[in-house]
Amino acid sequence: MFELLQMWALVELLGLICLPLTITVFHNLPDRGWAFSKAIAIALLAFCVWLPLMSVHALPFNQMFITGSLLILSAFGIISFVKTYRSILKVLRAHFIYIVACELIFLGMVFLLGWIRSYGPDIRSFEMFMDEGFIAAIMRSPHLPPNDMWFSGYPINYYYYAHFTVAVLAKLLGQSPSIAFNTGICVFFGLTAINLFGVTCNVVAWARHLRTRTTRAETSSLHTVPQTASQPRTTPAPTGRQVLRWN
Repeated sequence: MFELLQMWALVELLGLICLPLTITVFHNLPDRGWAFSKAIAIALLAFCVWLPLMSVHALPFNQMFITGSLLILSAFGIISFVKTYRSILKVLRAHFIYIVACELIFLGMVFLLGWIRSYGPDIRSFEMFMDEGFIAAIMRSPHLPPNDMWFSGYPINYYYYAHFTVAVLAKLLGQSPSIAFNTGICVFFGLTAINLFGVTCNVVAWARHLRTRTTRAETSSLHTVPQTASQPRTTPAPTGRQVLRWN
């Protein structure tokens, strides 16, 4: 379980690094993209490792290169945090209970599947052989594209980006492919849960806001005189506090 704790802590760190980006990009969402920051951060780190290695094949795919990419992302994240810390603090104050719920769901789902897998961590059924083989082949490849585990001398002829993201995290932490297989599926299980929770809460919050706005407009039209064309009635855009109410 210690390896799973390492993987969970790394994903949380990546989510914090990527938080200024999600707060800015998803500024129209009620939760400002908090629930999606971890998944975006993992995909972004993997892409920042994958693109240079695919462009310059002489670059080594090792722990040092991944660490360098992470440090560059961290530098950009710190700079962005300085510029957006007021918005981040506003989101924390407005949606504290929602944020706690998101983090508890992610933590709970990651360690729930980890607890279940601890009773049978062996890799022996369905597509487990192929998935673990892809992760092992990627982690053992000195350069990209990764070597095919079945066809020596040729790259993997299959979609492998999810396996690559797990391999990047595991290589950064120094985990073996068999351990990375189990910790990786636990992290993806937790990411699926928190992303579904975030999508559902955002949809419900927007629907509630639109219904409230429609009700207020109908009520006000019954108690006010008709407005002329030169005086249109406008409704202010919803803020996060107006949309996500958890009290």
